[in-house]
Amino acid sequence: MDDAANDDKTVRPERDRREGRCAFGVFRWDPSYVRDEWAGRLKVAEMIATFLAGVILPSLVYGHGGVFTFFDFVVWTSFINICIDLFLHLFSLWNHIMYICRAPEVYVALCAVACFSFLLSSALVAGYSNYSYGRTRAAVSALFGFLSMCMFGVEAFFIHFQAYRRGKMQNVRQEEPDEFAEPV
Repeated sequence: MDDAANDDKTVRPERDRREGRCAFGVFRWDPSYVRDEWAGRLKVAEMIATFLAGVILPSLVYGHGGVFTFFDFVVWTSFINICIDLFLHLFSLWNHIMYICRAPEVYVALCAVACFSFLLSSALVAGYSNYSYGRTRAAVSALFGFLSMCMFGVEAFFIHFQAYRRGKMQNVRQEEPDEFAEPV
């Protein structure tokens, strides 16, 4: 009996490693979000474009630092949001979060705010790029900001808004009484 219990203890870590589980049991590595879903692929592309927009942004400006600081704030806030979202999806913690935090309406709002913020801040950086120490760096950073804006817009309005509409339509269909059903 003791040999079977010890044998199970030695086999279990190997099985957990193959299945991608952590020692805590809650964390489980699952790359299917990035590999199989368009939302995950788009999230990785957003992360790369946002990171490049923040890294390329010049640090020296001649008097319009507030514009570049606002762009910096938008970029790194969005980057942190993307990293948290990817962490939750890749380690399968997404299923343990309350539904209200992972509802499509929340994602539509967050992505729409990010899209509008990138539109505003990238336009300002592009306009004031002549006043920075590295003009081309500011212009390229604004370009990556516009690219991030487009990706956040696609995520908001083509992925999450469609999911919201599908869920809303399913709820309406479930609530509609059937005309041809017999009364009980």
